[in-house]
Amino acid sequence: MAESVVGFAVERLAYLLIHKASFLLEVKDQVEQMQTELRRMQCFLEDADAKQEEDKKVRNWIAEIREVAYDAEDVVENFILHVEKEGKIRGMVRQMDFSVGSKIQDIQKKISDLTRSLETYGIKTVRESEASSSRYELQQRRRRTYPHLIEEDVVGLEENVKELCLNLDQSWELLKKKAMFPERGPDFAWENLGKQMVGICGGLPLAIITLRGLLPKKIRLKEWEMMCRNINLYLRSGKGHGEENGLISEVLALSYYDLPYQLKPCFLYLGLFPKDTEVSTKKLIQMWVAEGIVTSMNEEKAEDIAERYLGELIDRCMVEVGARSLTGRVKTCRLHDLMRDLCLLKAKEQSFLQGIHLGHEKEPITVFSSSMVPVMPTGKLRRLSIFLGEHVDGFVPPKNENFSRLRSLLFFNAKDCRIRDWQWAKPVLEEFKLLRVLHLEGFKTEGELPKTIGSLIHLRYLSLKNSSIRSLPSSIGNLGCLHTLDLSFALEGYVPKIPNVMLKMLQLRHLYLPSKFTVTGATKLRLSDLCHLETLSLLDARKSNVKELVKLTSLRKLEIVSLESFEELEVIFNSPSPILNSLRSLSVEILDDRVEEGNLTQFLQACHNDFYRLSIDGALSKLPDPSKFKPNLSNTMLKCKTLLGVTTCHGIACPWLVYPMHRALRTCVTH
Repeated sequence: MAESVVGFAVERLAYLLIHKASFLLEVKDQVEQMQTELRRMQCFLEDADAKQEEDKKVRNWIAEIREVAYDAEDVVENFILHVEKEGKIRGMVRQMDFSVGSKIQDIQKKISDLTRSLETYGIKTVRESEASSSRYELQQRRRRTYPHLIEEDVVGLEENVKELCLNLDQSWELLKKKAMFPERGPDFAWENLGKQMVGICGGLPLAIITLRGLLPKKIRLKEWEMMCRNINLYLRSGKGHGEENGLISEVLALSYYDLPYQLKPCFLYLGLFPKDTEVSTKKLIQMWVAEGIVTSMNEEKAEDIAERYLGELIDRCMVEVGARSLTGRVKTCRLHDLMRDLCLLKAKEQSFLQGIHLGHEKEPITVFSSSMVPVMPTGKLRRLSIFLGEHVDGFVPPKNENFSRLRSLLFFNAKDCRIRDWQWAKPVLEEFKLLRVLHLEGFKTEGELPKTIGSLIHLRYLSLKNSSIRSLPSSIGNLGCLHTLDLSFALEGYVPKIPNVMLKMLQLRHLYLPSKFTVTGATKLRLSDLCHLETLSLLDARKSNVKELVKLTSLRKLEIVSLESFEELEVIFNSPSPILNSLRSLSVEILDDRVEEGNLTQFLQACHNDFYRLSIDGALSKLPDPSKFKPNLSNTMLKCKTLLGVTTCHGIACPWLVYPMHRALRTCVTH
C-alpha cells in the first residue's frame, strides 16, 4: 500500500514542479531532489509489500516510508498555498523558504536513512515478473499453512474463488462436496441448515471452503443445528475443530494478499463506514480521488480509474454490490461482515484508519479527549470516522500529535443526536488543517456553518448532504482545491443562503446544490469559470445564467430545475456546442409543463455517442421518432412525467414513464 502513497507523492510533486514552479522559488531544486529520491524508493516497495506480511521489521519500514511520503507532499503543498495567498511580501517569502528548506532537508535525511536499511531487510528492486512470482510464492506458503482448507479444495476451483457463488444452490453444492452425512444422504432438514449457513457466508467461496473444513466430524443433525446458531463465531474463530484450521481472517486474507498494491488502500478505505452501510459508489470514488488514493494515469481520468478499481474489487469478491441503476451501473456497495473484519484488521495493522463510537446508551459521552482514544501502534493517524450517539451533545477534538495529520474525517450520527448548533464544529475545523476529505452529513443543527471552514485550504471533498444549514459563510470561497462540494441540504422550513463564491473554486468537479436557495452578494450564482466541472446538480435556472452553461466544457451530468421552457436550453443543444462532447446525462424540470417533440429530437440528434439518460419533469407533446437517432442511443433512457394523450399503461396510472430508446419507444407507442 505504501507504493500507492509514494507513487501519488511523486506524481503530485511532479505536477507542482511543472504548474507551480514560480511559487517554489529558492526551494525548487530541493523539491526536485526529494522527488527523485522518492521515485527511486518506489522501485523497492513492491518487493517490500510482498514481504511485509511475514516480517514485522519490513512492515515498520514500509510504515516509515509511508509517513515520509505524506510529509513530503504536505510540506510542499502547504508552502505553495501560503505563497499563493500571502507571498507577495518578499520578507515573508524568504522566511518561508528557510523554514520549508529545513523541513525538506529533514525529509531527505529520513529517506537516506531508510534507503541504507534496505540491505538489512533483504529488500531489492523487483521487475514485474519477479513481483508476480513473489506474490505467488507468498500465496503458496499461506495455502500450505491450511492445506486441508485451501489447497485440496481450491484445486479445480481457481475461477470459482475469484467470483461469488451465483446463488444459494451453488453455495450449497460447494459445501456438500466435503461435509459428512448419514449413509442415506442429506434430507430436507440437513439441506435447510446447510443453506442457512452458506447464506451467512454471503457467497464467498473461501468462507464456504472454511466452513467445509469445520464440518467433517459433525455427522449428527443436532451438531449442525448448534453450528448454525453459532455460525459467525465458528467462522471467525475456527472453534470446535482445533487450531490447525486457523482463523477465518487468515483464510480470507489470501484475497487481500493477492490484491495489486493500487487496490489495497481502496479496499481498506471502506472500513471508515459503519457496519452494514450501503455506501454510495459515487461518494466512495470521489473520496478515493480527493484523498489521492487513486490518481489520473496518462489520459485516463482518476474517477474512471477508480470506477475500474471498484469493479475489480467486486469481481474479486472483496466488495458486494448493493443496488444498480437502470443502466446497470453499481449505485451502492457494501462489505460482507467477514470481509469487514478483515478490512479493519489490516487497517489497524497499517495504522490506516480508526473508528470511534461516542455516546453508548449506558455510557453517555459529551466530550471527546485524546485520553479516551487508543493510540495507534505506528505512524500518525490519517483517517478517522466518528459515530456520535444519541446522547452526545458536544464534541472536542483530540489534542494529540497522532491526530494532527488527518486527511479524512467522517462523522456519522444517530437519528436523535443531541447536537443542535454548528458551533460544535468550530474546534474541528480549527484543529485539522490538512484535511482532504470532510464528511458532515445528516446533522439537524441550526445556524451558519462556522467561518473557520475557510481555513481548510487543502480540502478536496466536503459533503453537507442532508444537514440543516441556514447559510454558508463567504469564507468557503477559500477552498480553492475542492473537487466535490455537496450542498444538498435538508430544508427545515427555510431557504438556505449561498454566497456567490463558487467561481473561485477552479478545481471543482462535482457541485450538488440544495433544491431551494438564495444567493448572497449577487442576484445570480456565477459558475462560468469552472471548466473542470463534471456534475452540476439541482441548478435553479432562476438563480443562474443558463447561457453560461455552454462554457462548462467538461460537464457530464446536468440537473436543472425551474426552466421556463425547454427552448432555454438551445444554447446547449444547438450543435456544435462544446458541452455536447462531454454531456452524458440530463435532467430538466419544465415550468410550462410541455416539451415539443421537435426540440427533443434536435437535442438527441446532437448528443454524444456515450449519452445515456434524459429525464424530463414535464409533458411530451409526442414521442420522438427513434429512426432519426444514432444507433448508439439504443441504451438511452428517456424518462418523462407525462406523454400528452397517454395517462395510463395497461390501465394503471403512470406518474412517470420510462422509455429505453428504439425498442421500448415503439412498445409504448403501441400501448
